[in-house]
Amino acid sequence: MKKKCFTCDKKISIVYQFKCKCSNEHVFCNKHRNNHNCTFDYKQIHKDFISKNNPNITFTKLQKI
Repeated sequence: MKKKCFTCDKKISIVYQFKCKCSNEHVFCNKHRNNHNCTFDYKQIHKDFISKNNPNITFTKLQKI
């Protein structure tokens, strides 16, 4: 089933559909996939992912002899 781009109403085949995380129901064509005023914060999601999967490792100091 072909869907239409939310921005330009152009019919899009299944291969070229782009669903953004800001809204799961809206589909965008290749032309508008980066220019649809996205409200989803990708940077924060990636920062959270990195901080969660890479814990901070601290070493204890060696005592002098």
